Amino acid sequence: MRLLFLTPQLPYPPRQGSALRNYYLLRGLVEAGLSVDLLSFASPEQIATIQQNPLTTLCRRLELVPLPPSRSLTTRLWTLLAAKPDLAGRLVSPIYAARLQTMLAEVDYLQVEGVEMAPYALNLRQPFYFDAHNAEFVIQQRAARTDMGSLRRWPKAAYSWVQARRLRQYERMILGRARRVLAVSAVDAVALTSLEPQAASKIVVIANGVDTAEYAPAAQPTLPESWAAVSMVFTGVLDYRPNVDALDWFCRLVWPTIYATSPAARCYIVGAKANATVQALAAIPGVVLVGEVAAVQPYIAAASLFVVPMRIGGGSRLKLLQALAMGKCILSTTLGAEGIAVSPGLDVAVADSAADFAATALRLLNDPGERDRYATAARQLALQYDWQQIIPRLSALYAADSD
Repeated sequence: MRLLFLTPQLPYPPRQGSALRNYYLLRGLVEAGLSVDLLSFASPEQIATIQQNPLTTLCRRLELVPLPPSRSLTTRLWTLLAAKPDLAGRLVSPIYAARLQTMLAEVDYLQVEGVEMAPYALNLRQPFYFDAHNAEFVIQQRAARTDMGSLRRWPKAAYSWVQARRLRQYERMILGRARRVLAVSAVDAVALTSLEPQAASKIVVIANGVDTAEYAPAAQPTLPESWAAVSMVFTGVLDYRPNVDALDWFCRLVWPTIYATSPAARCYIVGAKANATVQALAAIPGVVLVGEVAAVQPYIAAASLFVVPMRIGGGSRLKLLQALAMGKCILSTTLGAEGIAVSPGLDVAVADSAADFAATALRLLNDPGERDRYATAARQLALQYDWQQIIPRLSALYAADSD
Protein backbone atom coordinates (compact mmCIF):
# COMPACT_ATOMS: atom_id res chain seq x y z
CA MET A 1 0.00 0.00 0.00
CA ARG A 2 1.46 3.32 -1.14
CA LEU A 3 0.01 6.53 0.31
CA LEU A 4 0.43 10.19 -0.50
CA PHE A 5 -0.27 12.67 2.29
CA LEU A 6 -1.40 16.17 1.28
CA THR A 7 -0.76 18.60 4.15
CA PRO A 8 -1.19 22.37 4.54
CA GLN A 9 2.00 22.72 6.59
CA LEU A 10 5.10 20.65 7.25
CA PRO A 11 4.14 18.09 9.92
CA TYR A 12 7.50 18.29 11.67
CA PRO A 13 8.21 19.59 14.23
CA PRO A 14 4.81 18.52 15.63
CA ARG A 15 4.26 21.35 18.08
CA GLN A 16 0.68 22.53 17.73
CA GLY A 17 -2.50 22.26 15.74
CA SER A 18 -3.02 19.97 12.81
CA ALA A 19 0.74 19.36 12.42
CA LEU A 20 0.59 17.19 15.54
CA ARG A 21 -2.11 14.94 14.12
CA ASN A 22 -0.56 14.85 10.65
CA TYR A 23 2.85 13.84 11.96
CA TYR A 24 1.70 11.07 14.27
CA LEU A 25 -0.67 9.57 11.70
CA LEU A 26 2.05 9.65 9.05
CA ARG A 27 4.71 8.19 11.33
CA GLY A 28 2.35 5.55 12.66
CA LEU A 29 1.38 4.34 9.20
CA VAL A 30 5.04 4.09 8.18
CA GLU A 31 5.75 2.07 11.32
CA ALA A 32 2.77 -0.14 10.43
CA GLY A 33 4.47 -1.02 7.15
CA LEU A 34 2.88 1.34 4.65
CA SER A 35 4.91 3.35 2.16
CA VAL A 36 4.17 7.06 2.56
CA ASP A 37 4.95 10.01 0.30
CA LEU A 38 4.38 13.57 1.47
CA LEU A 39 3.50 16.66 -0.55
CA SER A 40 3.39 19.64 1.77
CA PHE A 41 3.37 23.39 1.81
CA ALA A 42 6.32 24.82 3.73
CA SER A 43 7.96 28.10 4.66
CA PRO A 44 11.21 29.23 2.99
CA GLU A 45 13.11 28.42 6.19
CA GLN A 46 11.69 24.89 6.29
CA ILE A 47 12.55 24.33 2.64
CA ALA A 48 16.13 25.56 3.18
CA THR A 49 16.70 23.21 6.14
CA ILE A 50 14.73 20.17 4.99
CA GLN A 51 17.77 17.89 4.91
CA GLN A 52 17.93 18.12 8.71
CA ASN A 53 14.25 17.17 9.06
CA PRO A 54 13.40 13.58 10.16
CA LEU A 55 10.64 13.49 7.55
CA THR A 56 13.30 12.97 4.87
CA THR A 57 14.04 9.50 6.21
CA LEU A 58 10.49 8.75 7.32
CA CYS A 59 8.89 9.36 3.91
CA ARG A 60 9.64 7.42 0.74
CA ARG A 61 9.37 10.67 -1.20
CA LEU A 62 9.09 14.18 0.17
CA GLU A 63 8.16 17.20 -1.93
CA LEU A 64 7.77 20.75 -0.58
CA VAL A 65 5.98 23.69 -2.18
CA PRO A 66 6.30 27.31 -1.00
CA LEU A 67 3.25 28.65 0.78
CA PRO A 68 1.17 30.93 -1.45
CA PRO A 69 1.56 34.64 -0.67
CA SER A 70 -0.87 36.13 1.80
CA ARG A 71 -4.07 37.23 0.15
CA SER A 72 -4.77 40.93 -0.08
CA LEU A 73 -7.76 42.47 1.67
CA THR A 74 -9.41 42.97 -1.73
CA THR A 75 -8.99 39.30 -2.60
CA ARG A 76 -10.37 38.24 0.75
CA LEU A 77 -13.39 40.50 0.32
CA TRP A 78 -14.06 38.98 -3.10
CA THR A 79 -14.34 35.58 -1.42
CA LEU A 80 -17.57 36.81 0.15
CA LEU A 81 -19.11 36.67 -3.32
CA ALA A 82 -17.70 33.24 -4.17
CA ALA A 83 -19.70 30.04 -3.91
CA LYS A 84 -16.92 28.13 -2.14
CA PRO A 85 -16.07 28.66 1.52
CA ASP A 86 -13.09 30.86 2.28
CA LEU A 87 -11.22 27.89 3.75
CA ALA A 88 -11.21 26.09 0.40
CA GLY A 89 -9.41 29.00 -1.27
CA ARG A 90 -6.64 29.74 1.20
CA LEU A 91 -3.99 27.48 -0.32
CA VAL A 92 -4.48 27.81 -4.07
CA SER A 93 -1.18 27.02 -5.80
CA PRO A 94 -0.62 25.99 -9.44
CA ILE A 95 2.82 24.77 -8.36
CA TYR A 96 1.31 22.42 -5.79
CA ALA A 97 -1.28 21.15 -8.29
CA ALA A 98 1.41 20.46 -10.89
CA ARG A 99 3.67 18.69 -8.39
CA LEU A 100 0.73 16.54 -7.31
CA GLN A 101 0.19 15.36 -10.88
CA THR A 102 3.78 14.11 -11.07
CA MET A 103 3.35 12.01 -7.92
CA LEU A 104 -0.02 10.37 -8.55
CA ALA A 105 1.23 7.49 -10.71
CA GLU A 106 3.27 6.10 -7.82
CA VAL A 107 0.55 5.93 -5.15
CA ASP A 108 -2.59 3.92 -4.43
CA TYR A 109 -4.40 6.33 -2.11
CA LEU A 110 -4.27 9.96 -1.06
CA GLN A 111 -4.79 11.08 2.52
CA VAL A 112 -6.07 14.65 2.41
CA GLU A 113 -5.53 16.62 5.60
CA GLY A 114 -8.37 19.08 6.09
CA VAL A 115 -10.72 21.23 4.02
CA GLU A 116 -7.87 23.51 2.90
CA MET A 117 -6.38 20.60 0.94
CA ALA A 118 -9.63 19.11 -0.39
CA PRO A 119 -9.66 21.13 -3.66
CA TYR A 120 -6.57 19.22 -4.80
CA ALA A 121 -8.32 15.83 -4.55
CA LEU A 122 -11.95 16.42 -5.46
CA ASN A 123 -11.45 16.22 -9.22
CA LEU A 124 -8.98 13.34 -9.25
CA ARG A 125 -9.82 9.75 -10.12
CA GLN A 126 -7.45 8.56 -7.40
CA PRO A 127 -9.29 7.29 -4.28
CA PHE A 128 -8.70 9.39 -1.19
CA TYR A 129 -9.22 9.38 2.54
CA PHE A 130 -10.36 12.75 3.87
CA ASP A 131 -9.08 13.52 7.35
CA ALA A 132 -11.61 15.93 8.83
CA HIS A 133 -9.67 17.68 11.56
CA ASN A 134 -12.92 19.44 12.41
CA ALA A 135 -16.50 19.54 11.24
CA GLU A 136 -15.74 23.03 9.96
CA PHE A 137 -19.34 24.12 9.48
CA VAL A 138 -19.96 23.52 13.19
CA ILE A 139 -17.11 25.87 14.15
CA GLN A 140 -18.58 28.66 12.02
CA GLN A 141 -22.09 28.07 13.35
CA ARG A 142 -20.83 28.36 16.91
CA ALA A 143 -18.75 31.42 16.09
CA ALA A 144 -21.78 33.13 14.57
CA ARG A 145 -23.91 32.43 17.66
CA THR A 146 -21.19 33.63 20.02
CA ASP A 147 -20.45 36.83 18.06
CA MET A 148 -24.13 37.73 17.82
CA GLY A 149 -24.00 38.37 21.56
CA SER A 150 -21.90 41.51 21.03
CA LEU A 151 -23.02 44.37 18.77
CA ARG A 152 -19.45 45.24 17.77
CA ARG A 153 -18.93 41.65 16.60
CA TRP A 154 -21.98 41.44 14.36
CA PRO A 155 -19.84 41.74 11.17
CA LYS A 156 -17.88 38.67 12.29
CA ALA A 157 -21.12 36.89 13.07
CA ALA A 158 -22.40 37.62 9.57
CA TYR A 159 -19.17 36.34 8.05
CA SER A 160 -19.39 33.12 10.07
CA TRP A 161 -23.03 32.61 9.16
CA VAL A 162 -22.20 32.85 5.44
CA GLN A 163 -19.20 30.56 5.81
CA ALA A 164 -21.20 27.98 7.76
CA ARG A 165 -23.73 27.71 4.93
CA ARG A 166 -20.99 27.31 2.32
CA LEU A 167 -19.06 24.82 4.41
CA ARG A 168 -22.15 22.65 4.84
CA GLN A 169 -22.39 22.34 1.06
CA TYR A 170 -18.66 21.89 0.55
CA GLU A 171 -18.19 19.30 3.28
CA ARG A 172 -21.24 17.42 1.96
CA MET A 173 -19.55 17.29 -1.45
CA ILE A 174 -16.36 15.94 0.14
CA LEU A 175 -18.37 13.24 1.91
CA GLY A 176 -19.81 12.18 -1.41
CA ARG A 177 -16.46 11.82 -3.14
CA ALA A 178 -14.09 10.52 -0.46
CA ARG A 179 -13.43 6.79 -0.06
CA ARG A 180 -13.29 7.23 3.70
CA VAL A 181 -13.79 10.18 6.04
CA LEU A 182 -11.80 10.24 9.28
CA ALA A 183 -13.54 12.07 12.12
CA VAL A 184 -11.55 13.03 15.21
CA SER A 185 -14.40 12.27 17.61
CA ALA A 186 -17.83 10.64 17.81
CA VAL A 187 -19.33 14.12 18.15
CA ASP A 188 -17.79 15.19 14.85
CA ALA A 189 -18.87 11.94 13.21
CA VAL A 190 -22.48 12.69 14.13
CA ALA A 191 -22.18 16.25 12.81
CA LEU A 192 -20.70 15.09 9.50
CA THR A 193 -23.32 12.35 9.14
CA SER A 194 -26.03 14.97 9.52
CA LEU A 195 -24.78 16.57 6.31
CA GLU A 196 -25.09 13.39 4.27
CA PRO A 197 -26.74 10.43 6.05
CA GLN A 198 -26.04 8.17 3.07
CA ALA A 199 -22.31 8.64 3.70
CA ALA A 200 -22.51 7.31 7.25
CA SER A 201 -20.73 4.06 6.35
CA LYS A 202 -17.72 6.06 5.11
CA ILE A 203 -17.22 7.97 8.34
CA VAL A 204 -14.83 6.37 10.81
CA VAL A 205 -13.63 7.82 14.11
CA ILE A 206 -9.83 8.03 14.22
CA ALA A 207 -9.44 10.06 17.38
CA ASN A 208 -6.88 12.70 18.10
CA GLY A 209 -4.15 11.23 20.25
CA VAL A 210 -1.11 12.01 22.33
CA ASP A 211 2.34 10.51 22.75
CA THR A 212 2.05 9.60 26.42
CA ALA A 213 5.78 8.95 26.68
CA GLU A 214 6.70 12.37 25.30
CA TYR A 215 4.02 14.02 27.43
CA ALA A 216 4.68 12.20 30.68
CA PRO A 217 4.16 13.61 34.18
CA ALA A 218 7.21 15.46 35.45
CA ALA A 219 8.22 14.27 38.91
CA GLN A 220 10.20 17.47 39.54
CA PRO A 221 9.32 20.00 36.85
CA THR A 222 11.93 22.53 35.91
CA LEU A 223 10.22 25.85 36.43
CA PRO A 224 10.58 28.46 33.67
CA GLU A 225 12.35 31.64 34.75
CA SER A 226 10.41 33.91 37.16
CA TRP A 227 7.53 31.43 37.35
CA ALA A 228 4.85 32.16 39.94
CA ALA A 229 4.09 29.59 42.64
CA VAL A 230 0.38 29.85 41.80
CA SER A 231 -0.11 29.64 38.06
CA MET A 232 -2.65 28.98 35.35
CA VAL A 233 -1.57 28.10 31.80
CA PHE A 234 -3.23 28.22 28.40
CA THR A 235 -1.46 26.79 25.32
CA GLY A 236 -2.32 27.02 21.64
CA VAL A 237 -1.83 28.87 18.37
CA LEU A 238 -2.60 32.46 19.27
CA ASP A 239 -4.10 33.71 16.02
CA TYR A 240 -6.61 30.85 15.78
CA ARG A 241 -10.03 32.36 16.26
CA PRO A 242 -11.41 29.88 18.85
CA ASN A 243 -8.24 30.29 20.96
CA VAL A 244 -8.35 34.08 20.71
CA ASP A 245 -12.00 34.12 21.76
CA ALA A 246 -11.28 31.78 24.67
CA LEU A 247 -8.42 33.93 25.95
CA ASP A 248 -10.31 37.18 25.52
CA TRP A 249 -13.27 35.80 27.50
CA PHE A 250 -11.09 34.27 30.21
CA CYS A 251 -8.69 37.18 30.70
CA ARG A 252 -11.37 39.89 30.69
CA LEU A 253 -14.28 38.20 32.47
CA VAL A 254 -12.80 35.38 34.58
CA TRP A 255 -9.24 36.29 35.47
CA PRO A 256 -9.94 39.61 37.29
CA THR A 257 -11.96 37.71 39.93
CA ILE A 258 -9.16 35.20 40.43
CA TYR A 259 -6.47 37.90 40.57
CA ALA A 260 -8.43 40.02 43.07
CA THR A 261 -8.54 37.08 45.47
CA SER A 262 -5.05 35.75 44.70
CA PRO A 263 -2.85 38.67 43.55
CA ALA A 264 0.30 36.50 43.57
CA ALA A 265 -1.23 34.24 40.90
CA ARG A 266 -0.26 34.51 37.26
CA CYS A 267 -1.97 33.50 34.03
CA TYR A 268 0.58 32.39 31.41
CA ILE A 269 -0.31 32.37 27.71
CA VAL A 270 1.96 30.05 25.72
CA GLY A 271 1.94 29.74 21.93
CA ALA A 272 2.99 31.14 18.58
CA LYS A 273 1.50 33.88 16.39
CA ALA A 274 -0.08 36.07 19.06
CA ASN A 275 -2.37 38.50 17.28
CA ALA A 276 -3.22 42.03 18.40
CA THR A 277 -6.11 40.91 20.60
CA VAL A 278 -3.93 38.45 22.51
CA GLN A 279 -1.05 40.91 22.78
CA ALA A 280 -3.40 43.44 24.35
CA LEU A 281 -4.35 40.94 27.07
CA ALA A 282 -0.80 41.14 28.45
CA ALA A 283 -1.68 44.60 29.80
CA ILE A 284 -4.13 43.02 32.25
CA PRO A 285 -2.52 42.68 35.70
CA GLY A 286 -1.29 39.16 36.33
CA VAL A 287 -1.49 38.05 32.69
CA VAL A 288 1.86 37.06 31.11
CA LEU A 289 2.24 36.47 27.38
CA VAL A 290 5.05 33.92 27.04
CA GLY A 291 4.67 33.50 23.28
CA GLU A 292 6.26 30.77 21.19
CA VAL A 293 8.38 28.15 22.95
CA ALA A 294 10.44 25.21 21.71
CA ALA A 295 8.43 22.76 23.81
CA VAL A 296 5.26 23.22 25.86
CA GLN A 297 5.96 20.43 28.35
CA PRO A 298 7.88 22.54 30.91
CA TYR A 299 5.08 25.11 30.96
CA ILE A 300 2.33 22.52 31.35
CA ALA A 301 4.32 20.73 34.03
CA ALA A 302 4.89 23.94 36.00
CA ALA A 303 1.23 24.96 36.00
CA SER A 304 -0.93 24.73 39.09
CA LEU A 305 -3.94 24.59 36.80
CA PHE A 306 -4.31 24.07 33.04
CA VAL A 307 -7.25 25.99 31.57
CA VAL A 308 -9.27 25.27 28.41
CA PRO A 309 -11.87 28.09 28.36
CA MET A 310 -13.16 27.42 24.83
CA ARG A 311 -16.51 28.86 23.72
CA ILE A 312 -16.27 28.10 20.01
CA GLY A 313 -14.48 25.39 18.06
CA GLY A 314 -14.94 21.77 17.09
CA GLY A 315 -13.18 18.43 16.94
CA SER A 316 -11.17 17.72 20.07
CA ARG A 317 -8.41 19.70 21.73
CA LEU A 318 -4.90 18.31 21.37
CA LYS A 319 -3.85 20.71 24.13
CA LEU A 320 -6.28 18.96 26.48
CA LEU A 321 -4.84 15.55 25.62
CA GLN A 322 -1.33 16.84 26.33
CA ALA A 323 -2.35 18.17 29.73
CA LEU A 324 -4.19 14.94 30.55
CA ALA A 325 -1.10 12.91 29.64
CA MET A 326 1.09 15.08 31.85
CA GLY A 327 -1.19 14.44 34.80
CA LYS A 328 -2.36 18.02 35.30
CA CYS A 329 -5.41 19.35 37.03
CA ILE A 330 -7.52 20.78 34.19
CA LEU A 331 -10.37 23.27 34.24
CA SER A 332 -12.36 23.40 31.00
CA THR A 333 -15.62 24.57 29.60
CA THR A 334 -17.98 21.85 28.40
CA LEU A 335 -17.11 22.70 24.81
CA GLY A 336 -13.38 22.69 25.57
CA ALA A 337 -13.61 19.06 26.69
CA GLU A 338 -15.84 18.01 23.81
CA GLY A 339 -14.79 15.00 21.75
CA ILE A 340 -12.79 13.35 24.54
CA ALA A 341 -14.37 10.83 26.90
CA VAL A 342 -13.87 12.89 30.04
CA SER A 343 -15.88 12.43 33.21
CA PRO A 344 -16.51 15.91 34.65
CA GLY A 345 -15.65 15.94 38.32
CA LEU A 346 -13.35 12.93 37.95
CA ASP A 347 -10.59 13.63 35.43
CA VAL A 348 -11.49 17.19 34.35
CA ALA A 349 -13.20 20.01 36.22
CA VAL A 350 -15.85 21.74 34.11
CA ALA A 351 -17.44 25.18 34.39
CA ASP A 352 -19.16 27.30 31.76
CA SER A 353 -20.16 30.71 33.13
CA ALA A 354 -17.50 33.28 34.00
CA ALA A 355 -18.54 33.24 37.65
CA ASP A 356 -18.45 29.45 37.92
CA PHE A 357 -15.13 29.23 36.08
CA ALA A 358 -13.53 31.74 38.47
CA ALA A 359 -15.01 30.09 41.57
CA THR A 360 -13.91 26.62 40.49
CA ALA A 361 -10.41 27.86 39.65
CA LEU A 362 -10.01 29.46 43.08
CA ARG A 363 -11.26 26.32 44.81
CA LEU A 364 -8.77 24.15 42.94
CA LEU A 365 -5.88 26.55 43.45
CA ASN A 366 -6.52 26.40 47.20
CA ASP A 367 -6.83 22.60 47.38
CA PRO A 368 -3.67 20.68 46.38
CA GLY A 369 -5.28 17.39 47.35
CA GLU A 370 -8.15 17.87 44.93
CA ARG A 371 -5.72 18.89 42.19
CA ASP A 372 -3.73 15.70 42.78
CA ARG A 373 -6.88 13.59 42.56
CA TYR A 374 -7.77 15.13 39.19
CA ALA A 375 -4.18 14.71 38.00
CA THR A 376 -4.09 10.97 38.70
CA ALA A 377 -7.36 10.36 36.88
CA ALA A 378 -6.25 12.56 33.99
CA ARG A 379 -3.18 10.45 33.28
CA GLN A 380 -5.25 7.25 33.29
CA LEU A 381 -7.67 8.70 30.76
CA ALA A 382 -4.83 9.88 28.49
CA LEU A 383 -3.45 6.34 28.17
CA GLN A 384 -6.59 5.44 26.19
CA TYR A 385 -5.62 8.09 23.64
CA ASP A 386 -2.03 7.09 23.06
CA TRP A 387 -1.23 7.07 19.34
CA GLN A 388 -0.21 3.42 19.65
CA GLN A 389 -3.84 2.67 20.47
CA ILE A 390 -5.16 4.74 17.58
CA ILE A 391 -2.89 3.96 14.60
CA PRO A 392 -3.90 0.28 14.27
CA ARG A 393 -7.48 1.36 13.57
CA LEU A 394 -6.32 3.48 10.64
CA SER A 395 -3.86 0.95 9.23
CA ALA A 396 -6.63 -1.66 9.39
CA LEU A 397 -8.83 0.53 7.18
CA TYR A 398 -6.14 0.73 4.54
CA ALA A 399 -5.53 -3.01 4.78
CA ALA A 400 -9.23 -3.68 4.24
CA ASP A 401 -9.37 -1.34 1.23
CA SER A 402 -6.34 -2.96 -0.36
CA ASP A 403 -7.97 -6.43 -0.45
